[in-house]
Amino acid sequence: MAPTRDSSTALIGDRGGTRFADLDSRLADAVSAGATALATPDLPHRARTGAPLNEPDPPTFHGGYTDYRILPTTES
Repeated sequence: MAPTRDSSTALIGDRGGTRFADLDSRLADAVSAGATALATPDLPHRARTGAPLNEPDPPTFHGGYTDYRILPTTES
C-alpha cells in the first residue's frame, strides 16, 4: 500500500537514487539534491532527459564547478 499524507503540506524527499522517481510518482513534492547538485552543474537538464548523473567527489566541492563534466547540448 502506498503511503498517504496530508495534501495541505509539502514533502521534501531525499532517498538517494530514487529522488526523481519520487517526484514522478508524487511520493514527494520536492527533493533535495545536496552533493548531487554540486557534482552535476547541469542537473536540471539531466533530470529532464534521464541522463546519468556525475558521481560526487567531495574534495572538489569547493574547487569550483569546472571540475565536473557537463553534457553537450544542442540548445542555444
